Amino acid sequence: MQFVWCYRRGEAKEESLRYSMRSVEKYFAGDVQIVLVGDCPSWYKGVHVPIKPIQRKCNRHSQRDWYNRVLAACFSKQVCENFVLMQNSVYLLGSVSSEDFVKPRHGGGIRRKNLNAIPDTNMEKVQKKDAFKLLPNNIFYDYYADFQCGLTLTI
Repeated sequence: MQFVWCYRRGEAKEESLRYSMRSVEKYFAGDVQIVLVGDCPSWYKGVHVPIKPIQRKCNRHSQRDWYNRVLAACFSKQVCENFVLMQNSVYLLGSVSSEDFVKPRHGGGIRRKNLNAIPDTNMEKVQKKDAFKLLPNNIFYDYYADFQCGLTLTI
């Protein structure tokens, strides 16, 4: 299975990227293929898809830059059609198989009535606020895989 990290130097510490990759190599029950999209630390010797960051500062610059790296992964010939998109802050803490990644589980969700309680300083939560504005007046849920090993991934 292919695991893809979209990385930009300066946004995250290289150590967290290294530990996240090591956890996948240690705990994933199967063949692991690691791909790094974006910047490349000097210690990384695997498959790398280089992409320059978006230079022009604009509204939601960091999100656009991250999505640009995700799109680069999706359209790269070095990345399989199906892959696990990882983040350097996600670590496997126990044995995980490929079947675990295809079982979405409901993660509680954020209800519309809690919209104003979301601080505007968290960009992920700001994006959820924007989604509430576009969706009908029903409950908007987050879905993620929450494995017994302690891993949490947003899908």
